[in-house]
Amino acid sequence: MSHETKPILLPASLRALTYSVGLGVLVGWAVARLLFSLVEDVLLPPVGMVLGKVDFANLFVSLSGKTFYSLAEAQAAGAPLLRYEVFLTHVLAFVLVLLVARLLWQRLAIKR
Repeated sequence: MSHETKPILLPASLRALTYSVGLGVLVGWAVARLLFSLVEDVLLPPVGMVLGKVDFANLFVSLSGKTFYSLAEAQAAGAPLLRYEVFLTHVLAFVLVLLVARLLWQRLAIKR
């Protein structure tokens, strides 16, 4: 009894759909990274200036109860930290991704 492995041949339409989904994932990832950089490097610094020279890179809460004046100092001490600046950056990037996705969906949607 010989067991031969036969390749699975997909119909052309299913292959095209598979490639389209893969391409969509790659493009979506690239757009998300681009928007994350936009939020972190372009939008947050001016917002910090308007709010009174707030440095979003140093927004954290020390869970150890000690006072640290910078993120680098707290990390060097090995203190447990709640870095809410990272969370704010991710929330803003997520909102921008949703807005871009909605705009693209509206443009690409087939009107009936």
